[in-house]
Amino acid sequence: MKKTFNITGLSMLELLAKYGTSSNGFYSDWWTEEAFAKEKTQAGIYEISFARKLTNLTFEEQKKKIPKGFNFTHPAILCEAIMSHYKETGERLLEDWYSRTDILSSHGFLVDV
Repeated sequence: MKKTFNITGLSMLELLAKYGTSSNGFYSDWWTEEAFAKEKTQAGIYEISFARKLTNLTFEEQKKKIPKGFNFTHPAILCEAIMSHYKETGERLLEDWYSRTDILSSHGFLVDV
């Protein structure tokens, strides 16, 4: 399932201020001190796929299936898409699974949304 979103380019911290932490916003805010939380993204129209393509695979198996040159979406873009979609429709995207990004936390782990 692919959907198109008009992304404003807000940082994660700005999205937190807009949506808060609740059932309508972020479930947690562990990331507020992370460098990526302050990063603004490019505003614009994004087509995002919410298809579960890499489930039930090991990390090594997932890496083999990712096309060369593929870039994961920044967590701020995914978060804005998910929360704006919920606000408009009441439908939850990624309700019971995570999408990884290419952003590393300060502990060296890939950030999931």
